Amino acid sequence: MMENKQTAVEWLEKQFDFWGDRVWEHQNNLFKQAKEMDKEQKHETKQYWFARGILAGKENRIKELKPTKD
Repeated sequence: MMENKQTAVEWLEKQFDFWGDRVWEHQNNLFKQAKEMDKEQKHETKQYWFARGILAGKENRIKELKPTKD
């Protein structure tokens, strides 16, 4: 009597069904983390330049921060 064995393709399909939502959820979480990191980096950059502007104003060096045409 021949046993009805699961094929490799059937096994793989079940693995995708089992892990599919979890993989998507993990990728989505990584994307959210990357967006938060990007937002934080932009905020830190703004803080840096804001502080540079205050210091330049106090030391009467504000011309150093003005863009120049090369």
